[in-house]
Amino acid sequence: MADPTVEEVDAFIEGYKTLDGFLPDWEQSFGWDWNTRWGILDLHGRQQAELVFTINAALTHPSICAIYRKKLIYRVDIVPMTEMKPNDYGALALGLPAYVTGPHTHPWPEHREFVRLNGFGELPFRKAVDIVDVQFIRALEVASADLNIHVEPRQRECEPPRQAALFADRLGL
Repeated sequence: MADPTVEEVDAFIEGYKTLDGFLPDWEQSFGWDWNTRWGILDLHGRQQAELVFTINAALTHPSICAIYRKKLIYRVDIVPMTEMKPNDYGALALGLPAYVTGPHTHPWPEHREFVRLNGFGELPFRKAVDIVDVQFIRALEVASADLNIHVEPRQRECEPPRQAALFADRLGL
């Protein structure tokens, strides 16, 4: 399967989408991190994309990536308000700041031309978002608004894995 084009990603984001059922079970990967993949269905019920949820064992850095036809197109990172990250130099030309503090996205509109020129793989530009806590529901709200995904009220219960919280308690985290 060939890589999607920028125009295909644009059409995907603009189109109507829903999530497939409920948040799937969490799996532990990469040592301490947990992840799960939630299918995104288009208007015709086809899944060509998914949201990949990840969180560390301390439950402090939830993140959601959007993968379209196996290519990264978007990410939201919910980090403490004290965490500062530098933005890639190219972000300045897009009107984004040199540094971003706290929760942020790696949005598609700001990466569209970057991907056209460099291909899929990286999303180096950060854009701050106003989020007051580090819960997954906040990340899902931001991602679904940015990606035009309709989320049913019953799908808004997206809790981190219970196993991670138990493990974190044993470690004193």
